[in-house]
Amino acid sequence: ILGAKSVTSIDASEYEGATIIHDMNKPAPEHLHNKFSVLFDGGTLEHIFNFPVAIENCMKMLETGGHFISVAPANNFFGHGFYQFSSELFYRIFTEENGFRIDKVFLGGEKSNLTWYEIPDPAVTRSRVEFSNQIPTFQLFIAKKIDANAGLHVLPQQSDYHDILWEGVTDAD
Repeated sequence: ILGAKSVTSIDASEYEGATIIHDMNKPAPEHLHNKFSVLFDGGTLEHIFNFPVAIENCMKMLETGGHFISVAPANNFFGHGFYQFSSELFYRIFTEENGFRIDKVFLGGEKSNLTWYEIPDPAVTRSRVEFSNQIPTFQLFIAKKIDANAGLHVLPQQSDYHDILWEGVTDAD
């Protein structure tokens, strides 16, 4: 697939024939660290209760130069899994301080004929990026691992809380 020489799947059970049996709620064993050139999440992370551990597993399992690609629910998936994600979360996790560089973030609807929109980083625009609609909406997120020691070294903080502090105080003040 897309030039891959092999495809490995990870699941918490043997039910669907996964290559590796591992509960992503728990830290990944070291033999899986820096092992994969691409990690594709096509709708798993929203079903894992311990999201911080699961996302850090993804970060650690990628080899340096590898890509994390996620298609995750953003809006109107009530009852689908534990979570729906804001692009802000991924922008704050996949930072240079955490060993990553964001390549692209897109938002699009469940229907194949709908437009996909590139989503800017709220920290750059200095405003929340909000989207309201009536159909199930996904975000496509692509990030590149740039440091072999990647992980959640700097815990995410929503940019408007971090930069503005809701009191109108900025770094320039």
